[in-house]
Amino acid sequence: VIASPVGGLQEIIIDGINGLLLKSVNITEIVEKIYYLYVNKELYKEISLNALKIVYEKYSWDKLISEIEKIYKTVIK
Repeated sequence: VIASPVGGLQEIIIDGINGLLLKSVNITEIVEKIYYLYVNKELYKEISLNALKIVYEKYSWDKLISEIEKIYKTVIK
């Protein structure tokens, strides 16, 4: 994942761990990040696996349902 640090993306993406964050949105930096991952295939694999792991841990259906249930229980009380 290569993303700009806007909205909630910087809370989800940890730069160099599960994606790469851009400092600004310009084509040169985007191309540099893509090339960086292209030539660093091991880093690409590591970032990809970390991203999948975080998605499964934080955004699985079980986790989302659990969070929604907590909200409903709070509202009902």
